[in-house]
Amino acid sequence: MQTNSEWSTIFQFQTTHSGGIPISVDISSWTMIGTAERTNLIDNSLPLAMGSRLSLGGGIGQLIINLSEDDTAFLDVGKISFEIIRTDPLPQRPVLKFFIQNYKGLTDV
Repeated sequence: MQTNSEWSTIFQFQTTHSGGIPISVDISSWTMIGTAERTNLIDNSLPLAMGSRLSLGGGIGQLIINLSEDDTAFLDVGKISFEIIRTDPLPQRPVLKFFIQNYKGLTDV
């Protein structure tokens, strides 16, 4: 990821049957929220919500995170933490957490 550039990624939610065959988890009824923030600067936090930076993919079990050019510039250069929480159905729980490096984009030079 780099500042002043759009960024997106797709996550596939799966479980495994006893035979080791992966099965997609249907997340179409889930409500999810989250945050993207620079790890050493809590004030650089972006809310993530369904319809606003979070969306479902074309396949069963796919979650897409989309950040605009302005979003990546706002987060600035550094290590970015993403955390997604399922709020419905209950129980509310974290379903995804990862870190990624945000590099200085060419238009920032």
